[in-house]
Amino acid sequence: MLKDQRGRFWYPKSGYAMHHLFAQALIRADKPIVIYDTETTGTGKYAYVVQFAGLKLMPTNGRYYITEQLNQLIKPPIPMPAGASAVNHITDDMLADMPEEDFVVDTIHEFFKDSLIAGYNHIKFDNQMIDHMYERTRGDHFVPKENVDALILARGLVNRQESQGFTLGLISELYGIKPEDGDQLHDALADTKITMKTLWALIRDYMDLGLEQEFISMSSKQRLQITHMTKQQFSKENNYVVIDVYSPDGQFGQFRYEIYDKRFTEIQGNLMAFTDMETFIKDADIFAGGDIAKFKEKK
Repeated sequence: MLKDQRGRFWYPKSGYAMHHLFAQALIRADKPIVIYDTETTGTGKYAYVVQFAGLKLMPTNGRYYITEQLNQLIKPPIPMPAGASAVNHITDDMLADMPEEDFVVDTIHEFFKDSLIAGYNHIKFDNQMIDHMYERTRGDHFVPKENVDALILARGLVNRQESQGFTLGLISELYGIKPEDGDQLHDALADTKITMKTLWALIRDYMDLGLEQEFISMSSKQRLQITHMTKQQFSKENNYVVIDVYSPDGQFGQFRYEIYDKRFTEIQGNLMAFTDMETFIKDADIFAGGDIAKFKEKK
């Protein structure tokens, strides 16, 4: 269990299931890992991927090695928007002679095949962009069986007192990781390389902190009873749900869900360290009506 700079126990809303998935995958070393990133014309269903970059890692004697790299520019059916081009530095001239998505989608599909898929915020963004590409060109969907998102790993290990935010640049810098000479962020291949190094730094941190062993033993810990929730909102950053809880032996405590920081902290009592927090997160969402981040008190 982690403590923040005020000495309070805290637990991420996303839990540690994904950390555990990645840790066990590295221990088993029995399948490929593909780490990838995209650059696009924008966001949403009608935006297009204009650069796909990925690294494929294969296990050998219990360790992973890069065995394949894919870096492909893709010509979209629309002009490159100025706003997107200002971020990723990809221009219409660079894309003029590149293949369209119909001619590269099968190569991308084969690159992903039978792999654990990893990236940075790729579950909410890049996976969706690839899914739209699949839908347009293949008539099916991109649905990876296993995902490891470095952003989710970072939210489980870093609190806002340590970093100004959770961008790839800030988290990689926190762990002392810098782009290779000549690389710049917002190039898909450069971002993929940084993401790979950041993933390994995060999972090493997770293991060194003893959180994997704690996760494995979580199911043997107590389950709390939630009796009351109260919303307190003072600003975007100071936006909380206070949760009254009781242990099986009747001890009272209070947790606080910090909506901006996406984490639970303990503000009264000494229960969190002895609680099955993975189950508590599910119970808190149910008590709140589906999602504690959207909890509203009944008038």
